[in-house]
Parts: sequence; C-alpha cells; structure tokens
Amino acid sequence: MLLKLRHLGIPKALLLVDSTKITVGKERLSWAPLKGERAGIKLHVSLVAYEGRLHKVTETTGNSHDFKSSPEVIDKRFIVVADRAYGSHKRFDDYLEQHQSFVIRLRDNTHFQDPVPRERFEPFAGTLERDFTCQLGKNARLSKHHFRVVILKDPQGNHVILATNLHWHSAERIAEIYKKRWQIEVFSAGLSSI
Repeated sequence: MLLKLRHLGIPKALLLVDSTKITVGKERLSWAPLKGERAGIKLHVSLVAYEGRLHKVTETTGNSHDFKSSPEVIDKRFIVVADRAYGSHKRFDDYLEQHQSFVIRLRDNTHFQDPVPRERFEPFAGTLERDFTCQLGKNARLSKHHFRVVILKDPQGNHVILATNLHWHSAERIAEIYKKRWQIEVFSAGLSSI
C-alpha cells in the first residue's frame, strides 16, 4: 500500500503550520508597532511532524493575519495541518484544485450545507462524534466543492470541527493527524519565550 501511495504522489508526511508573536518595546522595532508602547513581529512556521524539523519560516509584522502568510510556509508534498486562522472555504476549494492535502480546524459557527454521513461499520469510539461530507458555508461563502468534516471533543469537552480532503483515512486517523498539531504549539511557545 505504501508503494501505491508513493506512486500516486499522495502525501503521507504531516506539515504542522502555526505562528507566534514576539513583542518588544516600541523603540526596538519602530517599523512594527502594536498597541501602546509595544512593537512586534510574527513568525509563521511549518514543521515536519515526525521529524520535528523546521521546514519553512517567514516573518511579518505582529499585526499581520496568519491567513495571508500561510501560502509561504505550505508545501504540496505534505498534508498541511493547521488551526482555524489558516482556513477559509475559498482556500479549501483552492487546495482541492491544487492537490494540496489538508486537515484544518473550522470555526465553531461554520454552516454545513446538506451533510451526508459517511458509511461506518462500527460505532464512534472515544471522543469522535460525527464524520460526513458537505459543502461548507452558505450563500456567497459557500464552497464550490464538498469536503469531509470530522467532529470530536477535546479533553475539556469542547467541540473540535475539522475539515479535510483526505477521504482514504478513518475518522480516528483524521483526529490523530490533528492532535499532532500540538507539537508545533509547544515549538511556537518556545520561540515566543526567547
């Protein structure tokens, strides 16, 4: 099976994407002002999950939104795993059309257009609650394509809603993929404390 995936060009490795803001006094970075007497930059990073290796880094001012910088740290050879700040319905359509695999968390208020449950042979176990395909959003913000949505609960009981274009993995595997993202949050926390 691994040979077939390689032959088809289907990515296996996970690319974890996140950012961290580094703030200093206004006088140290006068070109990157924030509120009050602070200034700062934001580092947008991607990390190869299983190797713990930094893949790409780009720098912006601290006020820059993560979404704008994400194309600079993403790579088609990997499955991109990111939080809500890196997703939009139009971007998901673009990813699908550009053959970019992804698992990205959705906002809690995302609208699901005509969800169709995916066939399962066993009941959900653990924190998994739903697995279906649908278009995302509504009206002018409705995605052109259908995406897979996996819903689970985090350890505090909050819903975690994931969108993906990975259809060959189980819902359990999609949840595992997203949980790998926590590695980059630990990495980013280390960067911001420097």
